[in-house]
Amino acid sequence: MGRGMLILLGGMIVIFGMIQLSINRKQQAMTGRSIEYFQARQARNIANSAADMAVAELNTDYSWRDGFRNLGIMNGSADVSLTAQGLFRLLITSTGTYNGESVTVEVMMQRDPFSKYVYFTDIEPTIYFTTGDLLNGPVHTNGSLHIYGKPVFNGKVTSPNDWKGSGWNGRKTAGDDPSFNKGSDFNHKKVPLPANVPDLVDKSKNGGLHYDKPIYVEFNDNGTVNISTGEWKDRGYRCIQASGLECLNGYYIPNHMRWTNTQVIDVNNHSIFNGVISSSQNVYVKGTVNGAVTLHSEKDISIMGDINYADDPTQDPTSDDMLGIVSDGDVIVDRNAHKDHGNKDLTIQASIMALGSSFRVDRYNDYRDRGYINLLGGLIQKERGPVGLVNGSGYSKNYNYDERLLDKSTPGFPRENIYNLVYWKE
Repeated sequence: MGRGMLILLGGMIVIFGMIQLSINRKQQAMTGRSIEYFQARQARNIANSAADMAVAELNTDYSWRDGFRNLGIMNGSADVSLTAQGLFRLLITSTGTYNGESVTVEVMMQRDPFSKYVYFTDIEPTIYFTTGDLLNGPVHTNGSLHIYGKPVFNGKVTSPNDWKGSGWNGRKTAGDDPSFNKGSDFNHKKVPLPANVPDLVDKSKNGGLHYDKPIYVEFNDNGTVNISTGEWKDRGYRCIQASGLECLNGYYIPNHMRWTNTQVIDVNNHSIFNGVISSSQNVYVKGTVNGAVTLHSEKDISIMGDINYADDPTQDPTSDDMLGIVSDGDVIVDRNAHKDHGNKDLTIQASIMALGSSFRVDRYNDYRDRGYINLLGGLIQKERGPVGLVNGSGYSKNYNYDERLLDKSTPGFPRENIYNLVYWKE
């Protein structure tokens, strides 16, 4: 029995020894994995932090491309490079290293077209969004939105400033209750508007259509556009009030213009036309758009009648008909535009950008009820302009967002000078 007990005891000692050895090895392995995990996580944190720094540099200077080399950060190092992905996208590649462990993250950034906004202003005057107002796309102002009642915003709302209510000095009252159904960010960075858009002028001179005279542009539903140049019929009439529709260059109304030398251009013949039409003088426009075009003026653009798409995107979401209207001055609705196809109402299907001041209605306060402006697209303007009064003078508003503008734009439509996130991944 003594010998048997010794053999049994020896066996148990061997087994316990093997178990302890196994435990020790597992503990060592777990410790090693914990160290590796910590190092990998730290390397990931370094990579993400360096990528954050690169994004911040881009938001300060959108032309920055230097990146970082062997950047000391968080007791490790990072290398960051920027690679162009086409004209408007940048790929940020950030590799973080900690104690020999490396992790790489990729961040895709993009300069979005301004046409993504259903409503944008650089300056927001004290004009209220109120009960019944419905905006179905992204909204941004560099000023402060003014709220009276319960307007509804079905796109994300951004601004560097909080919104103001209808009380004294912008105080929010109990009745001021906007719905921000896609969220809001009132600490957003400022989005600067360009003062002018020389890129559009260059595109019009290199593959597009450029004019140094006033032009009258009428789109046709067969995919063509008629463009006539203007010459004065007489010089005996001087305007009393120099507004964009009343006068041209402060002197003559459009009816005193002789429209001649009409060209007929196939909008969809991309071998001869890149989609950009520009004039250094005033531009007048109406018609039915079949194709994708950006119309630009270095002065004002006047809307003379209905602007429709041949293939209505509200009925056919695959429609590729699209118009961008970009003015270095104002975009002005002619006093008689509502009479183009009847006695009331005006249809405008376009993304409109007024860099000089505003989208506005000529003689909006003349006590004539012109019905509704039925807009499908967006309004981007330096300062919100008047279209009507609460007493019924001018137009009422029926503004709807063209959902295609979230990821599409017309040829050469101006883009933001800031980069927005497309994706962030390891």
